[in-house]
Order: sequence, then C-alpha cells, then structure tokens
Amino acid sequence: MKHLKRILVIILIIFIVFLLYDIYLKLKEDNINIDFSMFLGTYNSIINVSMPDDENINTSIINSNNASTNLQNIPSNHFYYNQLDNNGKIIYNALEENIPNLKLTNYKINFSKQFNTLLHQSNGSKMLEKGFQSAIDAFSYDHPELFYIDISKIMLHTTSKSFGSITTYDVFISPKDNTNYLYSEFYPEEKLEKSINQVNKIRDSFINGATGNNYNKVLQVHDTLINMIEYDTSYSKNNTYNIYGALIENSVVCEGYAKAFKYILDALDIPCILVSGTGTNSNGDTEAHMWNYVQINNSWYGVDVTWDDPIIVGGFIKNTINHNYFCKGSNTFNSSHIISNKISSDGIEFSYPELSINDYKK
Repeated sequence: MKHLKRILVIILIIFIVFLLYDIYLKLKEDNINIDFSMFLGTYNSIINVSMPDDENINTSIINSNNASTNLQNIPSNHFYYNQLDNNGKIIYNALEENIPNLKLTNYKINFSKQFNTLLHQSNGSKMLEKGFQSAIDAFSYDHPELFYIDISKIMLHTTSKSFGSITTYDVFISPKDNTNYLYSEFYPEEKLEKSINQVNKIRDSFINGATGNNYNKVLQVHDTLINMIEYDTSYSKNNTYNIYGALIENSVVCEGYAKAFKYILDALDIPCILVSGTGTNSNGDTEAHMWNYVQINNSWYGVDVTWDDPIIVGGFIKNTINHNYFCKGSNTFNSSHIISNKISSDGIEFSYPELSINDYKK
C-alpha cells in the first residue's frame, strides 16, 4: 500500500513538473521575463483618462516646416490615429470597432492578454498608460460625430494573476462606476437615438445643399454655420463643446464650431482636421482655442469659424459674415494661432500638416 502511494505521489509530481514546464515554454515564446520571486496572488490597476485642460493647454510651438511630409495626405478621418504607436492603435481600433456597443450599459472591451508581453517590461505599465491616453486623444479628435460619448468615463483596467513564478496580465475597458459611456443628457437609448437622428438630419441638409467645387462647398459650410450658431458667452451649457450644441441647440464655444465644421466636411469627403492651441485675437488677448485645417487642391489652409462669427462689435451685433480667418496660409494664420502639440498632458505629441504659405486664391 505504501509502495502504491509512493508511486502515485511520484506520478503527481512528474505531472506538475511537466505542466509548469509547458507553461514556462509558452511564456518564453512570448518573450516574457519570469520573476521567480513572484507568489500566488492577483493585482488590479485602473487607468483614468486625462482630460484636456482648456485653462492650461500645452502651448509648445510646432514649426510647420518640420512637419513630416507624409502628414500632407493622411486621411483626415484618421489623421490622429495614424500617428499612434502600436499600443495606441490597438486601443483605438477596439474603440472604433465597438462604437455601437459604447451606447450600451456596462459594456466591456476585452483585450485579454494582448498586452501581456508589454506589461512584463520594466516600463510596460507607463507605456500602456501613454498608449491609452494617446488613443483617447486621437479618437476624440478624429470622431466629432460621437458627441454623446463622455471620454472621461472610459476606464482601462489591468488585472494580473500569479501562479508561483508565473504572472499573466489581462486588460479591458469598462465604463466608470460600471454604468455607461454616455453623457447623462443622451441617456436612455430612446433619447440618444433621437439626438443622433436630429444631428444626421442637419448633416444631410448640408450635403444636399452643397454645390460647386470643394472651395465653394467649404465656404458654404463656413457661412451657414456662422448664420446658424451663436457663441455661448456663458461657457456653461451642457453641449457647448460638441456638434449637438452647434447644430441643434445653436450655441457653443470654439470647440463646438470647429467640431461641427469637421463633421460636415467629413460627410462631404473634404479633408479637415481639428487643431487646438492658443489664439491671440485683435485685442491682444491670448486664450485656449480650437480651429480647423482644411485641404483644398492638395494644399492645407487654416479656417477659424469662431473668429469669423461677428458676435459683438462696438456694442452691437453685426449682420455680416467675416472671412478674416477663412482658408488662410501660414503667413496670415500662424501670426494669431499657435498650435499645441499635445491634446492632453499625458498623451503623445502630435504633428500637423504644413499650411500653404499663401492664402487660398480663387
């Protein structure tokens, strides 16, 4: 009987040894460094989104002459995506593929062990955090149509499980407080779908009314938005930073103007990107600001719809539309608009296409 028990114990030990060796080989195939001081346990980490701070926006100046030439022809609907590293692109792609699911309550996006190798590196956690923040920055600037998504609710979670010397990491995205990813004013689903349909209807009216060449279409969108929108001098309305506030409520700040402009031009297949930084107006006041770059005939031009909207001049409201900041080249535009290379403090530095030196000539 003792002999039989001894044989069973030996068999069990051999089985465990082979099992651990098999796991070891699989980890080695993934180039994972094994720390033999690890013990059985679990670990959880949550990465929050760092929101852009309009009061303290990074104002490092980008010299457009140093912009990579390949930025000139990057598709504008993925302009920021194309500048991400591999980690950022994985996260961005997952968000984009799950846009319909971001409307759902407590939906999780699982990366499983996609970042397992990365997180075994000494600086892996910091690299993942930077990749995540950069992906959120790019996603929000490439997709102004997602006005209902509150990016501050998008949370990246990292969990780890250790078995002896072996640790594996799982990563997933879930909504803050296990609720949803939506702004409260666009919840529940019936309210969200109604809001999306309202915005789409306005978009379609722009598309159906657009005529002429691309320059004429850009001019029509610019002028129509100015006639449609009033600048939100209260800075306090719920949708003052998004396209719903611009196209439906008709009252926004510069971010709402710029996002609406890109949203419509995206629908017209005219290359357009969002650009943020600081602007110095005619009074010499400098403030955090957002505007657009638009591409016409293979050249890029600056457009600032907000500053072309005549709000109050000399104590009364003007009835005319300005074109002081419409399709301007770098000689004109860059004297008052300074690009920030970062969207948020924790994300990567983005680059921008080089503007035409001269203003657009019809």
